[in-house]
Amino acid sequence: DWSSDVCSSDLAAGPVQAEFANRGLFQKLPAIGLVTVLSGFWMYYIRLQGTANWAPTNEARALGLGGVAAAVALIYGFTYVRPRQNRVMAIAAQLPAMAAGAEKDALMAEAGVLRGKVAMSARLVATLLGVTVISMAIARYV
Repeated sequence: DWSSDVCSSDLAAGPVQAEFANRGLFQKLPAIGLVTVLSGFWMYYIRLQGTANWAPTNEARALGLGGVAAAVALIYGFTYVRPRQNRVMAIAAQLPAMAAGAEKDALMAEAGVLRGKVAMSARLVATLLGVTVISMAIARYV
């Protein structure tokens, strides 16, 4: 039985991910992230135009670090994490209809590997977003 290979957190995450997919959040969140990053860079550009002496300040460096971290998180999430998450969801949709056997076992193994990659990547993205938030929160004070 394939369910013995799935931990309880995976079982709890399944309905949440399915609801996210039903609401189209996997399509909306990257767009929201893109608009947010572009808005941040636009505000940085506007601030840069205000004074010529602002660019070499610690505030500018901190905001720049936060912006770059956010952009890297968005690009990495969109190009690496999202395709793997989509594949995991596609496999999860296939498994209930499949009979036990080598093909189902291979798909379960693939899903397990991909879930591990997605989890590690999500931690990286969360760390980058943490750097973004902290950088932007302290920029004015450094």
